[in-house]
Amino acid sequence: MERRPPGGKRRVHPDPAADVAEVVRGDVITIQLPDPFAIDGLHQLCEPLLEQLEQRVYRSYTIADKVYVDRSPITRQLPSASWLWHFDNHPREMLKVMVCLTDVTSGTAPFEYLRDRGSGAPLYGSPLAPLHGLARVPIDEIDRRLADRWVRHEVTGPRGTIVVFDDNVVHRATLARTGHRDVVVFQVRPVTFRAVPHIDARWTGSFGHAAIGRDPSALEPQIRT
Repeated sequence: MERRPPGGKRRVHPDPAADVAEVVRGDVITIQLPDPFAIDGLHQLCEPLLEQLEQRVYRSYTIADKVYVDRSPITRQLPSASWLWHFDNHPREMLKVMVCLTDVTSGTAPFEYLRDRGSGAPLYGSPLAPLHGLARVPIDEIDRRLADRWVRHEVTGPRGTIVVFDDNVVHRATLARTGHRDVVVFQVRPVTFRAVPHIDARWTGSFGHAAIGRDPSALEPQIRT
């Protein structure tokens, strides 16, 4: 972690993951903080971003209904889970905001998606016309698309780069090969009330699947007499 003290000089703090044997060996594909709410400055980062989305994109109130802080360390593991091509199959109103806390290059685990070679338009997997029911896209389907007019596009940029994206596009995480990548990600959706603040334990869960909303399939029917 890096902090810039008054006076402008950068002070580098020891990396707490640097001495973890599993990380050193490359056994770890990702590290997620269990409690992102403990991060200093999280609200100061979130509030102006969601205010801009309310004004320029949604034209309605919004909340961050999930947040996570994630590191992709250098790894020797094979791709799995979100490191395979997929789409999230969310309602179209859902967006994600990724803020890069480190410089992101081709070797430091950039976010990657498929887009049209000519127009640059992304390939959508859902929600109107899902490519595959399980939201994981088989590699032969990807190869067929790449042989046609689609290309892989890596999202890179310096620390502080902000990426707003629809996670229904066909995308994947990539593996870190030359250096780690740190990001904070907000999952955003519209609501009917003014949320103060936009990120709050009352309506914000984590990507450890501590969700606020209940799964409708888990609800018991209530019979009125």
